[in-house]
Amino acid sequence: MNCPASSASRYFGCFSGLLLILLPAVMLSMSWDMLHLKLADMGWYVTLIEAVKGLFSWCIMAGAAAWLQTAIYNRLQRGDVRKKE
Repeated sequence: MNCPASSASRYFGCFSGLLLILLPAVMLSMSWDMLHLKLADMGWYVTLIEAVKGLFSWCIMAGAAAWLQTAIYNRLQRGDVRKKE
């Protein structure tokens, strides 16, 4: 079974990443607006090592979140959760 929400979030993530690469100043400005901050001195300085560390940590956290969600889903599907009456 294909989950449409999964596909939509995948496309949204790719689109957001593409916008970040193509329009970093606009994305930074939008981030300031969403957080209600105006950090004029802040810039987007990312070295290759920082990018690799960030990618690795995102992969670990995404894997942990997917594992937890799958474990909860499978437990609910098996009916192991006892209903209190």
